Amino acid sequence: MGDELIPVFMKIGLTEQKAKETLKNKNLSKSLSEVVECAGKETAGDLAHSGNLLYHVASKLKPQKFHYMPLLVKYVMANKLDSELRLNAAMDYLTNQPPNKTAADVDVSDFESSCGVGVVITPAQVEEAVEHEITKVKDEIVEKRYRFNAGVLMGNVRNKLRWADGKAIKAEVDMQMLNLLGPKTDEDLAPIKKVKAPGGKGAKR
Repeated sequence: MGDELIPVFMKIGLTEQKAKETLKNKNLSKSLSEVVECAGKETAGDLAHSGNLLYHVASKLKPQKFHYMPLLVKYVMANKLDSELRLNAAMDYLTNQPPNKTAADVDVSDFESSCGVGVVITPAQVEEAVEHEITKVKDEIVEKRYRFNAGVLMGNVRNKLRWADGKAIKAEVDMQMLNLLGPKTDEDLAPIKKVKAPGGKGAKR
């Protein structure tokens, strides 16, 4: 395998530089060339829109489970696995299958359920879930303002809406925090003052 694979890799949206870097890894190059070939059989259209997910399959699917690659590529190209979140869940499911199982043995319904195929999370659902979480800790948010750890809110929403887009959750949290607190003030932006421990270096133990 050599430079002839550079245009193959560029089909999925890799830059020439990234394609050249990928070539340096023989195992990844072999896997990715097989993934691209398989994806080309699924569609005659552009592969670049699914490029990141196809690369993810090639780089993350374990060698001993690579016989599941065509199944994953099929679902990616059909937009049934349309995010890394769903793709990772699909790979976890297949990785946990017994060693002697093949793609033909996969329980399709169970597999699709495990990775959220067909589950649609609406903006309204995200808005409602975020609003619910903010309401529960509203007083604390008002007290701490933008020093409140919004990551906790996002984590709780993610637990409720497993297949929601992370960027959509963050955007909704940011917007509702802004609606509640208003724009950040100079005090919000000021660095946190460190409180020195009592006694300092000379304190006796």
